[in-house]
Amino acid sequence: MSRFFSIKELYNESSCSHSGDKEKKNICERLHPGSSISDCALEGAFKFLSSYEDCAHLIYSSSTCFTTTSIEKSSQPQHSNYFCSNLDLNDIIFGGASKLKLQLDHIVTLCQPKVVFIYITCVTSLIGEDVDAIAQQKQQEHGILIVPILAAGFLGASNFGARIASMTLCEHLIGLKELAKETAYDVNLISCDASSEEMKIYCDLIESIGLRVLATFGRGNSIEPILSAHKAKLNIVISAKPLATMARKMEEIWDIPWVQVSFFGKYATSDALRTIAEVFNDGKLSRNTQKVIAFEEKKLAEQLELFKDSLYAKKVLINLQGTLSWAYIPLLRELDMHVVATSIENITEDDKEQAIRLLLGKGMFMYEPENEQMDIIEEEKIDLLITNSDNVYAAVQTKIPFLNIEKAKEKNYVGYRGILEFAYILENTLKNPLFKIVYREAPWLG
Repeated sequence: MSRFFSIKELYNESSCSHSGDKEKKNICERLHPGSSISDCALEGAFKFLSSYEDCAHLIYSSSTCFTTTSIEKSSQPQHSNYFCSNLDLNDIIFGGASKLKLQLDHIVTLCQPKVVFIYITCVTSLIGEDVDAIAQQKQQEHGILIVPILAAGFLGASNFGARIASMTLCEHLIGLKELAKETAYDVNLISCDASSEEMKIYCDLIESIGLRVLATFGRGNSIEPILSAHKAKLNIVISAKPLATMARKMEEIWDIPWVQVSFFGKYATSDALRTIAEVFNDGKLSRNTQKVIAFEEKKLAEQLELFKDSLYAKKVLINLQGTLSWAYIPLLRELDMHVVATSIENITEDDKEQAIRLLLGKGMFMYEPENEQMDIIEEEKIDLLITNSDNVYAAVQTKIPFLNIEKAKEKNYVGYRGILEFAYILENTLKNPLFKIVYREAPWLG
């Protein structure tokens, strides 16, 4: 479908340390018949692009697609620019091209977007319609960008969908517009699943040391800055290994260097700022960066003293999915808490190595957490379980406090302020009287 990149190329990312290693099973690997995943490429592609409010999003799919239904429920009424083709049996058998053309006309008239993204799903990719040709025809008629996204769920998991969407931006949007005013300190931020608040924290930190954020990928209000993203002097990939492909491609085409950093924890944040500043080889920028780091670390140390007694030496077990399995380890350590074990199931080999590097000799790794976590909680006398909605049962059965990170993600734990937020919610969780009340034996059983 694309002459710019191939799906096969995306499965074998050259910047990944395990590229071409047949013995390693990583997230880039194609799904096999009978395998199951918690989300799919469509969901990842939509999440990556849906925050741009001046764009319209058309999911070219039948209404029976599970992911389409989930997106529809979660997107309304936040996204009035979201649409679904709702293809019926006749459309699938005889072709839905005429319906797609009418829908594109309607969307352009109704929303007047700067870009329309068409998400090609499992069914519509299999019936073999030339969506590219339809998009080009309507683009010429209406004079706006109409971009097909090959986001069939069977291609891979959510991270892979974000990778496809990012590469499609490289092919169709980046480089279409020149900057009115260019500086030597322009940077792009690339993130996979950052919230709006997290992206704002990243931007504030980057700008505090003297850089200018040109475009934000993965979370932004307008698509306009993306068109000029090729003028950046550095791409900053933030805790988003799946998007390394995009950064590498932009380096090949526009000669933009890139760094991969994390803002989870005080030390990671300080190291990230230093790493970014070093790329520019500018003495003034480096000195300013050191001043910002010193000021923020001193202020944070004073504020964290309030939580020292309640969090010190508490034992924590982490059972999450993806990069989060290791990302919270530095935060917990900086709060003087003891991470006893973390799950390393369903994560990339690079993320697995990150977890091992952080915890080797200091904790345990759960390869099958659903079978291991109960025993670890009881044997190690765990004080707190950090988990998601699927694994809360382990804390309930063993009667210990738990932090459901999916709910807690309403707060932001990145940057210096993020550590303070995390300490606050951990203290509240451990001291929450509700756990004692709920876990108390029922009176009629006594």
